[in-house]
Amino acid sequence: MPGDHDQELRSELCTLVTYVGDTGDPRPLRELLTEADHDSTVGRAVVLQIECELEKWLSRGRDAAVSADVWAGLARRAAAMRLAPDDPAYLTIRMLHAQYVRRRGRPGDLELAVRLYRREWELRTQLFPADDCRISTAHANLALAIRERAAPGDLERALDMLEEETARRMRVHGSDRPFTWIAQLILAQTLIMRAEEAVDPDEVRAAALSAGEHSEAVLTGRRVRFGRSHHATLRAQLVHANALILLGRCADAVGLLGAHQRHDPSGTTSPGKSDLLLARALKNTEPLRALVHARHAVQRSIDPRRRKAAEQLVQELEVS
Repeated sequence: MPGDHDQELRSELCTLVTYVGDTGDPRPLRELLTEADHDSTVGRAVVLQIECELEKWLSRGRDAAVSADVWAGLARRAAAMRLAPDDPAYLTIRMLHAQYVRRRGRPGDLELAVRLYRREWELRTQLFPADDCRISTAHANLALAIRERAAPGDLERALDMLEEETARRMRVHGSDRPFTWIAQLILAQTLIMRAEEAVDPDEVRAAALSAGEHSEAVLTGRRVRFGRSHHATLRAQLVHANALILLGRCADAVGLLGAHQRHDPSGTTSPGKSDLLLARALKNTEPLRALVHARHAVQRSIDPRRRKAAEQLVQELEVS
C-alpha cells in the first residue's frame, strides 16, 4: 500500500539522518531522494521531506544567498502542494528560509527575517500546545533575529525574550537538557553584548556575572554529555571565556582559551574567535603575544564584524 511505503521511507529517512549526522556524508540522503523521486507510489510530501533533510546539509556549505533562494523555492512548492501548516517538512522549510534570509546580508534582510520568524512563531502558537518545543524554537529564533537587527531597543527586547525562553525551558525540560542549554547559551551571548555596550561599571559587572553563570552551566553540562572536544562544548567554552574577560579574570580566560585551541587547532569553531579573545585577555599583560593572536584573528575570521574588531585591536597593539 502507498501509505505503508511512505512510512517505510520515513523510517529509513530517520535512520539516515542519524547516520549522516555521525559521518557528515550526505550521499545516502541523495540516493534515497533519487529512489523516492522516481517511484510513482511515493507521496510527494515524503519526497519533499527527504529533500529538506538533504538540503539542510547542502545549505551548510553554500553561500547563504543561494540557500535562501533554495528554501524560498521549497516554500513555494509546499504552498502549491497545499501541505498542512504543521507538516514536518513545511515547518522545516519555513524556519530555514528565515534562517538563511537572516544570514544573507542584503539590505533589509534582517528586518525581513524578523517578520518571517514572528509570523512562524505566531502560527506555531496557534498550532501547538503552549509548552511545545516547536514554539520555543521559533521564539528563540525570533529573539536572535531581533538582536541581530539591532534597531534601538532591540537588544533589551531580545534579552527579555531570551530570559523568558530560558526560564520556560528550565521549567518544562529541566536545566540539564541540551534543548535548554541552547537558549541559555544564546542568553549568555546576549548578556555579553549588553555588558560590552554598558557604560556604568555596575551594569557591566552584573551582565557579565549573569553571562558567566549561564555559560559555565552550559559548559559543564556539555562537557559531561558530549565531551571536551565536541563542537557544542567548544562553543560554550568561547562564550564563557568572553564572560571571564569582562569580569577581569583574564588569566582564567587564557587557560580556557588555550585548552580550546588544543582541542580545535584548525579553528573550525567560530573561526578567529579564540584568537581575538586571547588577544583581548593578554592585551595588558603580554602585548606582544596579544598582537600575534590579534593578527591570527584577522587572518582566520570569516565574520566581517569579528575581522574588523581584530583589525582595530592590531592597530592598538602596534601603536602601544
